[in-house]
Amino acid sequence: MNNPPFLQKWYFPLLASILAVAGLLLYPYTAGYGLYPIPLWQLLSVMWNSSDEWKHGIFVLPNALFLVYLKRGQLAKIPIKGSNWGFLIFSLGMVSYWLGYMATIQYFGYLALQLAIAGLIVLFLGIRFFKELFFIWCFLFFAYPFVFLEQFVAFPLRLLMSDASYRFLNLIGVHTVRDGTAIISAANPVLGIVQGQRFSVDVADPCSGIRSLFALTMISALFGIVSFNKGWKVLVLFLAALPLAVFGNFCRILMLTFGTMAFGSDFAIGSLESPTWFHLAAGFLVYIAAVLGVLGIAWVLNGVPNRQRTVVTPSASSAPTSGSSPDAY
Repeated sequence: MNNPPFLQKWYFPLLASILAVAGLLLYPYTAGYGLYPIPLWQLLSVMWNSSDEWKHGIFVLPNALFLVYLKRGQLAKIPIKGSNWGFLIFSLGMVSYWLGYMATIQYFGYLALQLAIAGLIVLFLGIRFFKELFFIWCFLFFAYPFVFLEQFVAFPLRLLMSDASYRFLNLIGVHTVRDGTAIISAANPVLGIVQGQRFSVDVADPCSGIRSLFALTMISALFGIVSFNKGWKVLVLFLAALPLAVFGNFCRILMLTFGTMAFGSDFAIGSLESPTWFHLAAGFLVYIAAVLGVLGIAWVLNGVPNRQRTVVTPSASSAPTSGSSPDAY
């Protein structure tokens, strides 16, 4: 697409993009559970500041801009050549925005923002430019509170954590029974110990690992984009966040269990409303274990060479002489 002269100035694309995205964010969009529609930016702000599960969304945009800054060298080498495909992508975003507005579903609005950003990049900068920014564009999805995921992720994680802890404790000789999402010390009539006397740990929603899962996937993606140029390596590190978050939370449940056995529930756990310092410290263990895992996987991936096709060009000294058979390359 050959842009008119006024489109070739950097300030027009920048101004048009800012106005388009600002309009999508500032227009009263969805009521949600409220009485009147509120803009998407306000809905995002409320969720970021009121929900621990989505608090990491505050840091997405600054980190995305930082990633763009780190890529400034590669981006400067790409010729700017806008494409009309950007109109199509942007139009799809507007359709999604309208559907969300009519149905008062904010998730369509989130999708509209993403498509609008992609469309504007392709329209003014080109497809090659967007390819270079693709993973950073995907990174922006971490800013959106997909609250519906909580009901599909939190409870299965609670069951997984309680079952894994129950099996491991019995494996190492700590007799344990499982009751729903709670792990309870087994009774021992010979020693006069009743069920639950040594420990009783319930894997509640905050302990399911959902908070660490969402935050760690963002951290893994950020670290992968910074560390690797190959997309498959970024994807591997991103996908590794799930088992690492599960492992980190598994360590946390064990720490709370052994802490209760050694010092009692009042010291190790406290209450859901007022957890003890030991309980909070166990929460940091999730991130320590998972981040160490991310660093370990990144170290392994750094040792995997990128496949490059090499072309062997025979030199003059290695050229076959007359009467000799040439080498096969």
